[in-house]
Amino acid sequence: MIENDGYKNVKTAVLIPTLCRNKHLEKCLESLKKNPWAEYVDVYIGVDYPTKEAHWPGYREILKLVERDYSMFRSFNLYKRPTNYGADRNLEELYREAIRDHEQFIFMEDDTEFSENYLEYMLKALDYFRDDPDVIAVSGYSYPVKFETENGCNIITQNAIFNMWGAGFWNSKYKVFHKEIVEDLCLVRDFSHNLKHFRFSRYRRTDYINCVAGVNPDDRDVRQLCYMFTSMTDIAMGVYMQVRGKYQAMPVTSKVRNNGFDGTGLFCQSIKPNKSGKVTSDTYDYSRQPLDPEKHFTLCYDGGKSRDTAFQTIDRFVKPGTGMVIKSYLKLTATRIIGKRKLSLLRFLHKTN
Repeated sequence: MIENDGYKNVKTAVLIPTLCRNKHLEKCLESLKKNPWAEYVDVYIGVDYPTKEAHWPGYREILKLVERDYSMFRSFNLYKRPTNYGADRNLEELYREAIRDHEQFIFMEDDTEFSENYLEYMLKALDYFRDDPDVIAVSGYSYPVKFETENGCNIITQNAIFNMWGAGFWNSKYKVFHKEIVEDLCLVRDFSHNLKHFRFSRYRRTDYINCVAGVNPDDRDVRQLCYMFTSMTDIAMGVYMQVRGKYQAMPVTSKVRNNGFDGTGLFCQSIKPNKSGKVTSDTYDYSRQPLDPEKHFTLCYDGGKSRDTAFQTIDRFVKPGTGMVIKSYLKLTATRIIGKRKLSLLRFLHKTN
């Protein structure tokens, strides 16, 4: 048994939905296996069923990959879907399996790669912030920016953006915001009030307007019109934090690298360098981001004093493009003049968003 600095060993599930990206998944699993704290987590893999011919080669390689030795984890649980569930249902079924016997879980996309101290960091952070009502999740990722912290502390809390790349949740807190976002549609129903009364980072405000402006929350197809804000997406969670005054814990030095900006994912597209050489969230090569080189992690939190500077620092790096800003301005103006969903043009704009 490894030294755990008094860690309470709360049962933790690691959820990894996948389909056919075998090379990404191999990096993900092999990096996790190098974590000394792997023995504290139960891994749940959900392998979805292919829907087209291009999926089959990677799918078959994944079936070989999951036959390797994973005895370093507390348990390794494989679920091969008999039909195509789709990304949302595949993850939801994994979650339902895991919460039967776990108080907390970590969600991983199959294109993420981890430092050797990632699991130690996550489990200690989940333990540390468990009873803090203002912190609703823990991220293992940190942006390639310089954060100001006191006394050299290595973990901050911020709500400029919510990151899902290796994010950890407590079931008790997760159920609360899942109900508000998915069932109560709070981000759609309270759109005008939220926009008027709360402080948003520029990127999240632009996303919010582009997806929700003009949508009637009582519309029968409201979930299709603004999927990003009626589901448990990082975009919805980011706005939710800013509306509710909640925070996500984040390391100063990233424990996660994202290899998915190669056009293979559902949402992340290929990154194109900026001709001017300026590095932003849209031009940074995430696949080359350095990981924390340390094998172990000792938690040092600066008490939230870095929150304002962290908000500003992230907001400068993760900012919307000119096209997104113009589109949001036009949508918001049209909504205020016309009202909710009065013209077919607004429906068209949402379907092509």
